[in-house]
Amino acid sequence: MQSISPEMYPQLIDIINEACNDCIDLILSAGLDGNNDIVCCAQSGGKQLNITIDDEHDLIKIYDSGVI
Repeated sequence: MQSISPEMYPQLIDIINEACNDCIDLILSAGLDGNNDIVCCAQSGGKQLNITIDDEHDLIKIYDSGVI
């Protein structure tokens, strides 16, 4: 997976929070998967979320990883 530089994180946070009404606090890591979708691990109120941004289909999928 190709990683995304931390300088891009604020922009990603804005995109995700715009889509889900301020649901995340910070991004822990981010990268591009084999489909060129952006995959990131984010934190929200002490919970860890896995987020996939599919630009091609204009979808943002958010999974609760269950890690606290």
